[in-house]
Amino acid sequence: MPEQTWQPAEGVAIDTYIDEGNPAVNYSGANQLILGLNAGAVNLDILMKWDLSPIPPGSTIEIATLSLWCENRNVNIDTVNITRLLPANAAWTEGGCTWNTMDGANAWAGGPGCEVEGTDIATTHLWSGNPFLLGPAGGWWVFPLEPSEVQYMLDTGNNGFKIWEETRVPGVIAFDRFTSASGANAAHWPTLYVRWVEPSGRLVEYEFNVWDPLQRIVARDGYEVSPNEVRADRWGKLLGFRSPSSKTYASLAEGPDHFYISGVTSDGETVRITPDEKLFADMILKRITR
Repeated sequence: MPEQTWQPAEGVAIDTYIDEGNPAVNYSGANQLILGLNAGAVNLDILMKWDLSPIPPGSTIEIATLSLWCENRNVNIDTVNITRLLPANAAWTEGGCTWNTMDGANAWAGGPGCEVEGTDIATTHLWSGNPFLLGPAGGWWVFPLEPSEVQYMLDTGNNGFKIWEETRVPGVIAFDRFTSASGANAAHWPTLYVRWVEPSGRLVEYEFNVWDPLQRIVARDGYEVSPNEVRADRWGKLLGFRSPSSKTYASLAEGPDHFYISGVTSDGETVRITPDEKLFADMILKRITR
């Protein structure tokens, strides 16, 4: 099954933290990510966003883990949550975000700190628990992320996530420090691992009906697509007759008329599809031999 490990450097990585005690300060480029309650019992939260574009649309997330190198820890820290940011905060930036603003100018959707569940962040979590058992300072803390939450980010919109200590009222000093992507030791930069299942020919993007007098191309959402909007690297399904070359694989697929679009040419009024039947066979065989 396909898998990938991300460990980007500063400039590619999007990771920072926001500090209630310094609400107008941006910490982009800081070599540490601080989480918890700092001096004066003010909240410090970590914000991250990972590029999930290498995962093909329609894939199914099986495993996802976030690993952070803990440089310093405080045993008083309580329950920690990792929670998706909602679309209202999609415009946040590492170089602009502060406790008060998402990008240096515009306020967080729900208010300072990006902490209102249902407005700023989701009501469900990628991870939730007491980090006490994750390990000591000077080692990796590995967070097994909830696959369905990562799936939601892949399918619906990836706005990043927030790591926050659940105690949102003044209390004892309790914080942990992690190496950021600006840290001197590249081996300790934040790391994300994801394993997924590729989509099969059953994920149909376009349908073509040879008996349709208007020769319409219908997209997966049921709406008509103009010829010049058809894209390669998609799956299609031909209605009206069965492709002889695909009958070989009829017992392996949901229907024998699926094909992979390896090329498209269009003059704006008509479209010519180049199907790759070998790739179709390879994909189906790969799935049944796992």
